[in-house]
Amino acid sequence: MLSRAITRASGHHVKLFDRETWLFQVVTRKVGLKGGNSHTVRIQEAMCTCGKWQYYRIPCSHLIACCAHVKMKHEMFVDEWYKLENVSKVYGGIFEPIPNKGEPRWPIEINFPKVTHDKDVQKKKGRQKSTRFLNEMDFQAPRGKKNTSSTTHSTSLSC
Repeated sequence: MLSRAITRASGHHVKLFDRETWLFQVVTRKVGLKGGNSHTVRIQEAMCTCGKWQYYRIPCSHLIACCAHVKMKHEMFVDEWYKLENVSKVYGGIFEPIPNKGEPRWPIEINFPKVTHDKDVQKKKGRQKSTRFLNEMDFQAPRGKKNTSSTTHSTSLSC
């Protein structure tokens, strides 16, 4: 995901930069009918108008273009959850072994009542009636009388 954003950032153009507020305006490259969009990046507020940086907590291509513009490292904006030290902590604890197929995984003391098929209940013949509620789209307006005379079906012009 980050490598894709890096390749996309190479086509972006940083138009506006305010060093006091760290506000950027980034214009994406236009390819065919796509692109040419303008996005606002606010580094101090950790916000981009595309929403990807806030949602994924990984720098979007617009932020990477801004970092390249001011010669900053974009890696410092990756959230702590994605860093290698924190990912390795997930596997640092003790895992309980999974029992074999023959061993019970939980106590089987549940006494559900046995449900059997009632032979006396018979299915009705034909198609079941729909239980759907009808609305105004289901009703058709009455059609006018059709003209079924043979003269209207096969009229031919002769000279």
